[in-house]
Amino acid sequence: MCKAILFMLLILSMRSQSQEHAGVEQYYYSAGGSSSIVPKVYYQDKKNWFGEMRYNYEANETMSLNAGKMFSNDNALFDFSITPFAGIVLGKLNGGSVGSNLNLEYHDMYFSSEGQYTFSFSDQKENFIYNWSELGYQLNKLVYTGLALQATHPYELKNYWEPGILLGFTYKNWTFPLYAFSPANDGRNYVLGINWEWKYQEIKTAAKLY
Repeated sequence: MCKAILFMLLILSMRSQSQEHAGVEQYYYSAGGSSSIVPKVYYQDKKNWFGEMRYNYEANETMSLNAGKMFSNDNALFDFSITPFAGIVLGKLNGGSVGSNLNLEYHDMYFSSEGQYTFSFSDQKENFIYNWSELGYQLNKLVYTGLALQATHPYELKNYWEPGILLGFTYKNWTFPLYAFSPANDGRNYVLGINWEWKYQEIKTAAKLY
């Protein structure tokens, strides 16, 4: 209970900055001779209300619609934001999700973590907790690298951990991350991302006095 109160106080103390942006992400998963495509489209308005649509993320042939709001700090040392969200899941899995996206940036380093609890309306054995976290470093203007971790906790089963490595490339509004999970064993799998992001930039003009 105390942790929940402290969390709410942290959220309320953050400033809701205007950072309107939108993007399209396309991830290609390859594991054990099979592959899948996971597309995502998202938008965040000037008041930081956030919405996204994903497909094949929670389960194959399943679409999810999520909405939430981003809260961020105003600190000169580092940038921090958290976006609680909730949504509905439709397709082979029908249910809902609640979770949060967390981002922390310090100079050329960043940490991000996306966690969620997904539940089924019809069969609680399909419920699960999932988290994708990564710690990265921007080597130069074009290349970044780091570590990644996928953690899944299916209903009444043990946690399943997949550590990985990351190598990414950036060019203007484009990013191309490549992940290799469990690279040292036979269960290795790969994820390739092709992502594009648009950000609104307010243009201010000042009148000249003569």
